[in-house]
Amino acid sequence: PVQGRGTQVIQININGQPASMSPVVLEVEAPPLREITCPMGHAGNQEGQCIPCLPGTSSPGGTSQCRTCDPGTHQPLEGQGSCESCPVGHYQANSGAVSCTPCDAGSSSRGQTGQFACSLCEPGQEAPRNGSERCTPCKRGHYSENEGAATCLPCTGGKSTAEQVREKKIYDSFFGFLKTDGIDSKQLRRNTSRRQCQKTPETTYKR
Repeated sequence: PVQGRGTQVIQININGQPASMSPVVLEVEAPPLREITCPMGHAGNQEGQCIPCLPGTSSPGGTSQCRTCDPGTHQPLEGQGSCESCPVGHYQANSGAVSCTPCDAGSSSRGQTGQFACSLCEPGQEAPRNGSERCTPCKRGHYSENEGAATCLPCTGGKSTAEQVREKKIYDSFFGFLKTDGIDSKQLRRNTSRRQCQKTPETTYKR
């Protein structure tokens, strides 16, 4: 029998002698794939059977084929109908993943799921552990000047962050606003990220 796909040469004999039309060259095509309907998490193969999708892929079923998971998603199990978003504090940059990776210290997913990359903490923030959902502001009296800080550093040399400096205020009776060591209180309220330390005045007085 003629099987497979390609060119077949057939020798025809009649009463032990080659026939006048022999040999015959045939172009053989593979039989069309049998389209079948499969349950969710499965897809049809060439033999017309439904097989489960591999980990890192999924299928809604029917006549759909298994599809690799997109970046930001994963699927650790076989035979699943959809891929799962990476949880908060995790990411996945590649397609077809079976797991997600925790964000490194100094970065976070900003409270979002389905991330394909983590975001570095801004100056004045920290994320000391892997898998942080969000970066947190530096504690009072601590600072970080650069992006991606895992931990904030303590202020030294009699300095502190803006919130602590604001406690020692100077009231300017002429202009009618508070001042702290030459910095007006409106400016201090804008500088709440704790990116750097400032000198703390020793006294509070009126003028």
